Amino acid sequence: MTYDYQSPLGEFGRVGESYDRIRSLSMFLEAYGELLAPMGCVIPDGQQSITPENTLELRWSVRQQDGSGFLFINNYQDHVALPDRDIQLELHTSKGTAFYPREGTMQLKSGMAAILPFHMNLNGMKIISATVQPLTRFMVNQELTVVFYAHEGMAPEYVIDATSVTNVDMPEGTVSEQGNEVVIHPIAGKDHHLRVTTSDGMVIRIITLTREEALHAYRFRLGGEERLVISSSHLYVQNEMLICTSVEQPEMEVSFYPAPEHVSASKYAVSSQSKQGIFGTYTFQVSPYEPAVEVDYPKEYAATLRLDTAWPEQVDDVWIEIDYEGDVAAAHIHHQMLTDHIHYGHSWMLGLKQSRHLLADHALRLSITPIRKGTTESYVNQAYVERFEGVEIGKFNEIWVRPQYRVGVVLAGVREDT
Repeated sequence: MTYDYQSPLGEFGRVGESYDRIRSLSMFLEAYGELLAPMGCVIPDGQQSITPENTLELRWSVRQQDGSGFLFINNYQDHVALPDRDIQLELHTSKGTAFYPREGTMQLKSGMAAILPFHMNLNGMKIISATVQPLTRFMVNQELTVVFYAHEGMAPEYVIDATSVTNVDMPEGTVSEQGNEVVIHPIAGKDHHLRVTTSDGMVIRIITLTREEALHAYRFRLGGEERLVISSSHLYVQNEMLICTSVEQPEMEVSFYPAPEHVSASKYAVSSQSKQGIFGTYTFQVSPYEPAVEVDYPKEYAATLRLDTAWPEQVDDVWIEIDYEGDVAAAHIHHQMLTDHIHYGHSWMLGLKQSRHLLADHALRLSITPIRKGTTESYVNQAYVERFEGVEIGKFNEIWVRPQYRVGVVLAGVREDT
C-alpha cells in the first residue's frame, strides 16, 4: 500500500535525507539552467569503460559551449567504497587552461560529487576556475548576489581574469594578483562574504557557504524580495508566509539575506534576533510538548497505541517512529488500513496528522509479519500441508513518539545597511 520508498518527501510529509541534496541541485538548475542546457557533453577517453569495481580511475566529464562550462567530478560508486583522492585537474579549453586548484592539490572525499565552473562570465566578472560549486544567484538592490559552496576537503578558491575586475573587497581571507589572474581564497560560511567591482563598474557580492549550510539553504520570495534563507529546520512558503517545521526541536534558527526590516512570528513563539555577517538571524522558541501515549503489546507481533490528540497549537504533527525486526509491517486505525512498510534496515516513520480525527476514539494498531529463516516442506495428507522448520523473526525493539513543531513567519522590508 505504501508509496514512500525512501523518497525525498514521504507520504505523510516526512522529509528524507535526499530532499536537501535534490533541492541544492534544483537551485543550481534554476539559476544556471539557461547556460547549461545548450552546452554539449564531453566524455573523456576511457571514462565509458570504467567498471563499478574500478576504484583507481576518477569519474569526470564536462558540459561546455565555446570554451565555457562546468566540470563534473564524482568519487561515488554504488556498493563500492572509493578512496579519498588528492588531485589537481588541468582543463584545456578554447578560452585557455583552467586549474583545479591553481596550485597544489585538493581533496575529493569518498562519496563526494562536485560541479565546478570554468570560464564563466557573471555580469562582466570572468571566473577562469573555481573550486566551489554554484548554488544560486539573484539581484538585491540592483546588485548581483552569487552564492557558491565549498565541499569538505576542497579549499575555496576563485581564479578571476584580472582584466575583468578593478577591486576585491574582502575583510577576511586572501587576495593576490598573479600575472593576469586575481586569485581569491575566501573563508567559507555565511558569516563571511566579498564584493567584487567589475571593469564596467558593476558590483557583485559573492557568498561562499559551507556544504552543510548549502544543504540547509532555500531561495524564496518573501516580503517582496528574493532572499536566501538558511535553516536546519525544514521550510516552505504558504500564502506568502514562511512556515518553519522541526521534529522534536522546539527552537528554530533561521537566517535571511537580505535581512528583513521586520519579522513577525506565530503568537505562541518567542523570537530573538542577531546579525551574522550580512545575514539577519532569528531564533523562534516554542514550548516543548511531550505527547501522552499508552503502548500495549496484546499478542505476539502486535502493538497498540492510544494517544492524546489534544495537541497544543505549536504542534503541527506527531510522528511515531518504530524500530522493529520482521518482513513487513502494517498500521490500522479502527477498520481502516493506514499504511504498510517493507523492512529495509531503517526505522518506520508514521505521521498522524491526517488520522488525528480517528485517533481521538480509536487506537493505532501495529502488526508485524515475521521474516522466516529456515525451510518449508509441503506434502498432501488428504489436504495440502506446509510444514516450516526454522525461526520466525518478528519483534518491536522500540517505539518513540516525536512531536513536530510549526512556526509561521511573515517578513516585511529590507534593511538599508545590507
